[in-house]
Amino acid sequence: MSYSPITCMNIANLYDEKLKDIDKAIWYYQLFLNNLNENELKFGGNYVENVKKRLNWLIKAKTKSQNQFKEG
Repeated sequence: MSYSPITCMNIANLYDEKLKDIDKAIWYYQLFLNNLNENELKFGGNYVENVKKRLNWLIKAKTKSQNQFKEG
């Protein structure tokens, strides 16, 4: 199934901010970034960089959470 970058961002934001589902938020942020291509210009470099930062933060938070679970 193919989603537009805007749809991916809307879904990612819902999972991230409202539902607190890190796995699905990561999935849709990655899908957004993978489907940018020529659409990147529409969003602007700062927006894309902020999405990358948020994605990296979520991945680190997920890894940290998994490591704490293993230790506990």
